[in-house]
Amino acid sequence: MVRRSSFGSVYPKPSKAKPRYLEAQYLVPVGAWKKWPKQLTAKNGEPKKKIYRNFKLTQEADAWNWIHAAEKAIDMGVWEPPELEEAKTKADTTTFKEYADYYLEHHRKRNGDPIAPTTKDKYRQYLRDYLLPLFADKPMTAFTERDIQEWADSMPVGKAGEGQSIKHHVWELIHAMFLEACTKPWQNTGEPLLTRNPVVIRVDRPDREIANGSATPEEIQTIADHMPDRMALIIYLCGVMCMRPGEAYALQRQDVVLPDTGTDYGVIHITKSAKQITRDGHKIMSAGSTKTKGSVRDMDIPPFMIPMIRAHLDRFVDDTPDAWLFTGERTRELIRDQTVRNAFYRARAYVPRLDACKFRLYDFRHTGLTSVGHSTNSLIEVMRAGGHTQAKTAMHYQHSTDEGRREITEKIQAEWDTSHAAAPDTPHDTPTRESTTGTSGTTTGGDNVAALANALAGMPVADRVAMLDGVDAGTVTRVLAAMPPAQRLETITVLHDGKENR
Repeated sequence: MVRRSSFGSVYPKPSKAKPRYLEAQYLVPVGAWKKWPKQLTAKNGEPKKKIYRNFKLTQEADAWNWIHAAEKAIDMGVWEPPELEEAKTKADTTTFKEYADYYLEHHRKRNGDPIAPTTKDKYRQYLRDYLLPLFADKPMTAFTERDIQEWADSMPVGKAGEGQSIKHHVWELIHAMFLEACTKPWQNTGEPLLTRNPVVIRVDRPDREIANGSATPEEIQTIADHMPDRMALIIYLCGVMCMRPGEAYALQRQDVVLPDTGTDYGVIHITKSAKQITRDGHKIMSAGSTKTKGSVRDMDIPPFMIPMIRAHLDRFVDDTPDAWLFTGERTRELIRDQTVRNAFYRARAYVPRLDACKFRLYDFRHTGLTSVGHSTNSLIEVMRAGGHTQAKTAMHYQHSTDEGRREITEKIQAEWDTSHAAAPDTPHDTPTRESTTGTSGTTTGGDNVAALANALAGMPVADRVAMLDGVDAGTVTRVLAAMPPAQRLETITVLHDGKENR
């Protein structure tokens, strides 16, 4: 039964006297290890010398056919390691669900960190509700542009924009999944699973006027006044100090450094963020890392906020360094996000303008960034205040300074001083729409910069960002300074908030 040729051989195993199977083998082609070291390295770390495959005792002809096929492939210059061939064959049958499961477990953010558990939960929901019912068993290699269009058609958007936001988020997920399938090696193949991304359509963010996403100092105070006392400070932390709600929830006493006098500036260290997670089938709040590494930052406290922070610490926070600033009234545990949101919705009703445009708790952060944007023409200072990390050009050329940070805080303080000096004892009347829109930024780079800013301001934000991509940092800063505040904030948000949850 033992047979040999100049290229390969077939042996009975484990012995000729008591054979149980056949082992076919041939020598690894010369130079193959340098091309495929991963597939052709043995468990002991040494290059493999032979390629083996087992066959049944009745399959001797099949064994020789396998050897002859390998010899022919080598002669034609198309041979690949069998392990790689098998991986490619398996890749061709990988279903959307199999790839989605792999993506959730192996996808990494730009900084190399795994996606957060809360993000995974959100992606699983999108898959379960909108994608798997259509595509679960469909092979990834079989997707076409028409398939993606059929998915888009399955999520209609109402005349008033109902459903646009969730459709955009689901599109972001499926686009990112297929992009990774086209760019990153798939398991043991050493090559991307796909050569072309079928997700060529785009689902834009919902149209939302940025002016509606910004509150005046009077509106911030009105909402804070109608929040439960133990939650009111959250409104100021987000609306004045640009915090994400989760960053405010995760603050501890040790993160707050108050000055000795009311006219000096204190500092809040933002080092954590609280999120709702599912543990043992129950939803709980958990404090962990911030959204990005760039979100770890120090924020100066305007003097007008010092008394309210001091009062909050005295009334609601235990006298230990690790005590949470915001806790449940009964549980004394980390406050629940939904509890804050429910209280916010009730308080928002006292500001009809914000209630009508469905102003969100997160929009207070945009309010704070708007104030920072009005107080500086430095793009890097806006990024620092917001804890942004994606600066396509400016991050390489500008540096945030303590002086710049303090100048912004002084201007924010002055804005509040002016607001309260104008009507110190009047009730919080709802401002007109015009009072919250703001004026155009000043031109800092001459007529050409002003003309470019005006032209960009009239474009959709995606086109605006595309035009700025690649422009030198100094020009970007001057153009943004010359834009109207609403378009400036919208552009900065898209440029630098970008896809941080991915």
